[in-house]
Amino acid sequence: MGRFLTDAGHQPMAVISSTAERAAATARLAIENGRWNCEVVLDPRLYGGGPDAVFEVVRAFDPTVDCTLVVGHNPTWTEMTSLLVGGANLRFPTAAIACLEIEGGWSDVRPSNAILRWFVTPRLLEVTS
Repeated sequence: MGRFLTDAGHQPMAVISSTAERAAATARLAIENGRWNCEVVLDPRLYGGGPDAVFEVVRAFDPTVDCTLVVGHNPTWTEMTSLLVGGANLRFPTAAIACLEIEGGWSDVRPSNAILRWFVTPRLLEVTS
């Protein structure tokens, strides 16, 4: 996924991950494979905290950073995506990624103020490579 994001022109300036080992390892692999110049910031609120915790984390992002990768878990990611875009029924398999464009800055993150630009699963990348 890291290489895909770089090739697609969506190289994040920051990477924030759940403290769960698998999520943190996924974030580190994405940084390595994407050749990004950033570190993983681990945030325990992303491990089982649910949508409210994710909103709290995202609203605190540095406003000068326009592209951030957030690595977490289901069912939270499915719920968050649905809330942010005003309704969606996406199933997030392991290592799936959604690109959401937030209307306004990070501090404006709230239900129904994002646009789903694209959604990619690892299987889709296997088929296209």
